[in-house]
Amino acid sequence: MKKIAIKKLLVPIDFSNNSMNALQAAAAIAKRHDAMIHLLHVVDNDYDLYKKDLRLEPPKLGRYMKKLAELARSVVDHDNVICNYSTEYGSVTHQILSAAIEFNADMIIMGKNGSNGPSKEYAGTQTCQVAEKARIPVIIVPDNVTKYSFENILFPMRPLLSGPEKYDAIRSFILKSNPEIFVLNLRNPLYNDELHIIHHLSLIMKQKLEEDKVPHKMEFYFKDNCFAEKVIEVMAEESNKLDLAVITAELDRLNQDFHLGYYAQKVIHQCLIPLMILHPETAKPAKATILDTLGIRNEMVL
Repeated sequence: MKKIAIKKLLVPIDFSNNSMNALQAAAAIAKRHDAMIHLLHVVDNDYDLYKKDLRLEPPKLGRYMKKLAELARSVVDHDNVICNYSTEYGSVTHQILSAAIEFNADMIIMGKNGSNGPSKEYAGTQTCQVAEKARIPVIIVPDNVTKYSFENILFPMRPLLSGPEKYDAIRSFILKSNPEIFVLNLRNPLYNDELHIIHHLSLIMKQKLEEDKVPHKMEFYFKDNCFAEKVIEVMAEESNKLDLAVITAELDRLNQDFHLGYYAQKVIHQCLIPLMILHPETAKPAKATILDTLGIRNEMVL
């Protein structure tokens, strides 16, 4: 994974309470990293399909440009963060992804539900699509979140090489918050190879965190393969005081495209705290490749 330097944040705005919440999270991040914010409102062109429906009043770009200008000014005045804005017309997901490329954004920060209203069970359609298709990190902010300091970070780690890699990718982002990290090691008890992989990955993570002098704790979950359910359960435990979780989307080896499997979809839909989704540069390798890469099979032979 590429190392991330946070200088430009893209925040899609639909003027819902949840998107305002995402903007507050972005402002907090921007202040910590001396970054700038770009606000984007997309007018969905699906209204073009129903031009003869007199019950509908298609949104007017001018109206939203004025509202965005006021919102950007409030960010500049109250948060002392550079903030500009634009309004686009078309497919919401496409325009968000296009703006991220044009703006050269380092991260997209958006509300979990947007104008659909708060939901503990489901994230909005555009949020899921952006999380799946973006090539930069995406932070999803649920409704009613009020803590954006990221002082307690949940770091679920499955038996994949992308575990330690995602720490390296966002290391500068993490260290800015002076956090404590909760490493949740997940392993399917039906596969013995995963025990060796998780053991080695946990040692690698432990070394990295100790070298960076990051306070941390580790927990191992080997009961079953219900990884997403366990992550959600840990998020919900108030005693953990978590304010960010970090997961990865996976690159499909066959289609060479990112996709959200059951694990990522479940966590995104039911996340209770801000959630960062990262995208690895290479496809998820087979377990045999992971064993060879970590030198585990040689140790097993010896």
